Amino acid sequence: MANAQRIKNSSEEILAIFIPADVTIQGIEFYTDPEMDFQIGAMRRPLGHEVEPHVHSPVERELIGTKEVLFVRSGRIIIDFYDEEREIVTSIEMVSGDVIYLHMGGHGIRFIEESVLLEVKQGPYIQDADKVRFTVK
Repeated sequence: MANAQRIKNSSEEILAIFIPADVTIQGIEFYTDPEMDFQIGAMRRPLGHEVEPHVHSPVERELIGTKEVLFVRSGRIIIDFYDEEREIVTSIEMVSGDVIYLHMGGHGIRFIEESVLLEVKQGPYIQDADKVRFTVK
């Protein structure tokens, strides 16, 4: 997991995994643990390398909660991370090309510049059940 940063709460539980744009990639490297709800990896292969054609089997999975992956396409943001008690844990700045996996806990986003983010999360999204907003203490 070279150059990626695991953001943890006081109990050492992973809140997020930050993958900076300038991360060093050699071969195939996964940033998430095998049991996590998302599997996020990167690969570097030489010219001419091929990935054998394949399909993914229809494996049934049970997921609890909603996980997100944010890609900063352009701009600059700050993400604030909160623990289960809604207390601030830390903040990080993200710029174009950075990626973050939001695994657990709370988060807020402040836009430092006009920015474009690409968000990926599990679906289907249930408008009234999936998100609880809170006021920072």
